Amino acid sequence: MIVFVVTTGCYSDYGINGIFSTRVKAQQYIDGCRAAENCWNKDFNDIEKWTLDEALAEKTYTRFCCGIMLDDGAVLERHGPQELWGVPKSTTYVAEDVPAYGGRGIVRAESSKSAKHAQKLAVEARQAWLRAKKGAKQ
Repeated sequence: MIVFVVTTGCYSDYGINGIFSTRVKAQQYIDGCRAAENCWNKDFNDIEKWTLDEALAEKTYTRFCCGIMLDDGAVLERHGPQELWGVPKSTTYVAEDVPAYGGRGIVRAESSKSAKHAQKLAVEARQAWLRAKKGAKQ
């Protein structure tokens, strides 16, 4: 089940103003408060979307990371195993201008399966980046 949480503030000033069953109802609350002269806080940050009981999927898992240079495919980063708490996942992202590597680009991958899997994901993401770059030149 999804709920919509109306929030204000940030950091130590962060607060929840209301929890609603639909985004429309959350927006109605915000609109009503902003229209009222006596609303204590008209500076709403956002309507956050939360899934009930989602945190029950969290557990201890092992994370492996790999970083591969975009230009030549050299593996320059390997991290892990690292024990984390959360939802196990596999992700990749590309950074095309990394100051720590003299402006060279890198693809980083994270896997909850193995170090080899993290490297495989990085290689595949680099290949996809190369194909997209080649396609853009044509």
